[in-house]
Amino acid sequence: MRSDPAVQQLVQRAAELTGRPGRAILGITGPPAAGKTTLAETLLAELAPHAAYVPLDGFHLAHHVLQELGTAHRKGAPDTFDAAGYLALLRRLRDPGEGTVYAPQFRREIEDSLANAIPVRPAARLTDRHVRYGRDGAEAAARATGPDQRNAELIEATKPHADLIISVIPED
Repeated sequence: MRSDPAVQQLVQRAAELTGRPGRAILGITGPPAAGKTTLAETLLAELAPHAAYVPLDGFHLAHHVLQELGTAHRKGAPDTFDAAGYLALLRRLRDPGEGTVYAPQFRREIEDSLANAIPVRPAARLTDRHVRYGRDGAEAAARATGPDQRNAELIEATKPHADLIISVIPED
């Protein structure tokens, strides 16, 4: 799949998102068996450790709940997900004040979700830079989501007043 020019273009566009301050959210939608998971895994392989994959599958209602509701045979239908929970997670991910956010993960071997199984870290590139310069992971994340994030937001707010804007794509 990686050799497909369209996929290469998507990987490049997703990589550009990782160079921006804060967390970026990239949504992949499509009907069942359209290749969403395959594409997401391809992107993740190319962008790790600067990306996390948080599929809606982690928000399946618990299997025993679906059985009680009589809807277990329809697992995967829109009403068998905690859509409000997924939306709440997306809102948390967009909040620059949140540190690492943990998301649930659906496990086929048990036909149920595990809470807090997927860590989604804050601004990875900047955090990595602070680690390279000697800070531990927690201190680096606090710096990236604290003073550095406030600085980035201040600079972003002045963007309309700039005479020239140059976008730089980060090197791998």
